[in-house]
Amino acid sequence: MSTIRFALLSFFAFAPAAILAQANDTVIVNSPDKVIISQNSDTLSVRISGKEGNPDFRFSREVSISNQSVISTSQSINRRSPLSWDFKEIERDDKTSLLELALFNIISIGLLTPFDYPKGMDGMKFAGTFEASFTMMSFIYYPGHSKNWYSIDANVNYRQLKMKGDIRFDTDQDGDLRLAPYPEGTKSDFTMLQILKPEISLNFYRNFHKDLSYGIGIGSMYGGYTNHCNCRSNYTDKEGNKIHQVKDIRDIFAPEFSIKAELAIRGIGGIYLKYYPKSGFKSGHGPQYQSLSLGLFFRMSK
Repeated sequence: MSTIRFALLSFFAFAPAAILAQANDTVIVNSPDKVIISQNSDTLSVRISGKEGNPDFRFSREVSISNQSVISTSQSINRRSPLSWDFKEIERDDKTSLLELALFNIISIGLLTPFDYPKGMDGMKFAGTFEASFTMMSFIYYPGHSKNWYSIDANVNYRQLKMKGDIRFDTDQDGDLRLAPYPEGTKSDFTMLQILKPEISLNFYRNFHKDLSYGIGIGSMYGGYTNHCNCRSNYTDKEGNKIHQVKDIRDIFAPEFSIKAELAIRGIGGIYLKYYPKSGFKSGHGPQYQSLSLGLFFRMSK
């Protein structure tokens, strides 16, 4: 502790009075884990990592010795999931960058709106159409002295497309997904398409005001055996029996991608808008449409 106090006293002792006059806020750090003070011919800087009760605390300040002005001040207090770890700290050019590994840290749910769909879906009423996403693992990179950060996320994505009307989702003899009428003489209830896929997303984030940030991301979902999809049809037959028909759909998926934008409060979550330019089915083997998703997400890391 005596070493830390001496380091902090040294920093403020060498800082010009004009610089201190510009710093109108006071930062008190109890029991910091690490304090680094560095000086070159033009710049004096102090960096603090961790403090009592919060190992994720980061503080840095740089001052110019030549013109007696504050170059930059930044402070970060991450609110993270209990399943988050500092994977690696990278020291470079007197700046500390951080790699973080987070598990089960983001949950998203939103209303899904398809458009540009086939003619058979024109007269259908969409009801109970939504998507949900769960982030299983994230690698997050925080560059030193930057308002930006980046992540690679491994997600599980679920989409449900539910419609009411005279047309239903069904499969033909080749296993392709088709739009077809209900059996003659029956009374339709609803038809539903359920899609479960793994997703890898690349994301860029930037703090723009205190705890507020915005982000953009690109997600990629691949076709193959890892996907699961089924179509359901509920209707009443001529005899008044309730029919619940479920058919699995496989081997007709195509690679697809998504584009996402978000606005967030640090450590809590926010709102997102996501665009899917494709339905995810191979051309000629399933209906082709685009969709938008608008919803909320909860994030337990930064």
